[in-house]
Amino acid sequence: MREAVLARYNKQLVALRFYLMGRGYHTAARALEYARRHHAGVRKDGFTPEFAHQVEISLYLLTLRSVRDPEVLIAGALLHDVIEDYPVTREALAEEFGASIAGIVYTLSKKHDGKPLHGEHYFENIAACPVASIIKGGDRIHNVQTMGGVFSEDKQRHYLEEVRDHFLPMLKAARYRFTDQALAYFNVEHVLRSQYALLAAALGMPPLIAQNA
Repeated sequence: MREAVLARYNKQLVALRFYLMGRGYHTAARALEYARRHHAGVRKDGFTPEFAHQVEISLYLLTLRSVRDPEVLIAGALLHDVIEDYPVTREALAEEFGASIAGIVYTLSKKHDGKPLHGEHYFENIAACPVASIIKGGDRIHNVQTMGGVFSEDKQRHYLEEVRDHFLPMLKAARYRFTDQALAYFNVEHVLRSQYALLAAALGMPPLIAQNA
């Protein structure tokens, strides 16, 4: 199992790196190496490389249509946890990647200057950003996809409740605000709804109600 996971990760990492370089996405390629140096540990299962999370999110986001700036989207996805999880500042990221990408990562971080953000305010800020809103959806897709057998059932229910109460409303608000990216938002919402339907049934949770459709 461990060997198969590592082999998959290495193939995906190489594929992503070559894709970025082939497209001339040099900023995103630098973000990949920067983030990989920080995310050097393993995930909660004890053997999956920590950076597999960022790689798989990025590969999924590359499949989306109608995004405004694919390179900025991927750079933000690769860097999205570095401020929250490591001693990296917004200013340091701005020096490396510019103020725009640093601002996206800062928006996605749940701690600002060491202080945790409250749920509604956090998601309102994300919904107001055309890049952060898509990255956050992709982040939750991968978290839900990989939480089975790792998180307790209570924590899995909590993640699904967040999908219902915060993520889907955030994506809907962003879709109405950034109509040029509607196809991307519909895709992310569809995947999250499908995940919710399958896992909620298995965990004995109620289906999504009509107003969340």
